[in-house]
Amino acid sequence: RATMTAFSADSIESTTVVGYQTLTIPAGFSLWTPTFVDVNAETFDLANFKLGDEALGDSSEQIQVLNADGINNETWVWLNKNAGMTPGWYDINTWEPITKSISVGTGYLINVTAPVTLEMKGVVFSQQRTMTLPAGFNVFGNSSPVEIALASIKLGANALGDCSEQIQVLDADGINNETWIWLNENAGMTPGWYDINTWEPVVKTVDPGQAFLFNATQDSSVTLPSAL
Repeated sequence: RATMTAFSADSIESTTVVGYQTLTIPAGFSLWTPTFVDVNAETFDLANFKLGDEALGDSSEQIQVLNADGINNETWVWLNKNAGMTPGWYDINTWEPITKSISVGTGYLINVTAPVTLEMKGVVFSQQRTMTLPAGFNVFGNSSPVEIALASIKLGANALGDCSEQIQVLDADGINNETWIWLNENAGMTPGWYDINTWEPVVKTVDPGQAFLFNATQDSSVTLPSAL
């Protein structure tokens, strides 16, 4: 969870808000997604997903890209002048720069040895967004610079709603310590997120940039609300 959040709007044109935000990533494992998109785009350049000057920049800060089995199959490290490099994300094996555009809502597992700031600048994506997630594990989250209610993140009509779709909340050691399931009419429930053990509704606020590990047995669609 972010321990500090700042959002500033540089300008407002119609429903397009250009601004910047600084979040604090705690030590250990956590899941994050960009809170902006690039101008005239529905993606965010990884180059603008920057760590602060206090970052060690010596491979201590890592993004781990998970595959459909929930296994890390690619790692990007933040390198800076401490490693004799231009600040940015690099392949852990080759130290070649990573060039990547991140789609709205897409998140990553980040591991850092000490708290570090995450700095982003761009445009607020002001529309409702529906993502298609393939079966298996995926990471998605709140790609807006404001808090949203968990209840506003909804699965599509094709959801099985019988415990097959799960959000797994990871602790700082990267271990799942809480699971929320999507239940719907197929389970005799009002569509929404429920605690896997009690089947009580989960009432949560999702912080800006906060992401979750999602697991489903079939392809799913998830709708994220508009930030404005």
